[in-house]
Amino acid sequence: MSKLYPLRRLIWRGTETLTTAGIENAQKEAVWIAEHALQITQQDLINDPEKLVSGPAYLSIIRRRASGEPLQYLLGTQDFMGMELKVGKGVLIPRPETEVLCRVGAELVNKSNPLILDLCAGTGCVGLGLQKLLPQAEIIAVEKYAAAMRYLEMNTQAFGRNFKLVKADVLVSNLSDLPPVDLIVSNPPYIEQGTLSALQKEVLREPKTALDGGADGLDFYRRIAAMAKDRLKPDGALAVEIGATQTGEVKMIFAKAGIGDIGVARDDADLDRVVYGRISN
Repeated sequence: MSKLYPLRRLIWRGTETLTTAGIENAQKEAVWIAEHALQITQQDLINDPEKLVSGPAYLSIIRRRASGEPLQYLLGTQDFMGMELKVGKGVLIPRPETEVLCRVGAELVNKSNPLILDLCAGTGCVGLGLQKLLPQAEIIAVEKYAAAMRYLEMNTQAFGRNFKLVKADVLVSNLSDLPPVDLIVSNPPYIEQGTLSALQKEVLREPKTALDGGADGLDFYRRIAAMAKDRLKPDGALAVEIGATQTGEVKMIFAKAGIGDIGVARDDADLDRVVYGRISN
């Protein structure tokens, strides 16, 4: 039989464990985990803080969080542009700054029913965000890994429409069986291989394959830029998320691949976040 605890005492214990582990916002996270694990609401905490609840499942999740497992994996979702996307082990957690890529992509499209290619799609957040801004868009989402594909399927079924999912390796396949598109977007792996070990412990729990951009972090940009001319319609556009220090290198890669009208968009922290351009005719 599960041991029962007063709700307030259990959350206090969870908060103490997370605080000791150095988790920021420990009390808020302890409450969010309680809402998830115990199926309670904020109102329950206010109206009945002495309510007896089962402790083992809650404390197990608290210990996993204290060890560095991302909160989003434990709760199973992450909000992105108002959509509660499913996330878990094996897929990159969507970040708020990726919304910049969606906004830039939508601005680059000059038709009401565009065909968009989302490379390294992961959860599908970029394609879904674009479709929220461009309701008539048709999205082709390309993902290599089975674990990520599972979340891509769940999220596009829940929030998408006119989505085609393709399992392929962007670094190997030229995707020649796909039709030309109006826009290519990607939030590819872009961390330099040698710096991966220095990332936060929570980030290191996310799939290395979604982070590792090769020796200089630019492998995927070279590949995506090289395939752009064949995969884009005339006057088609390309937009990619970047690391804040990669602007110059990615712009140079674009220019060498024949991409013109190159620009840069910044995120809310005033950091370079997206490089974009258009095929030169």
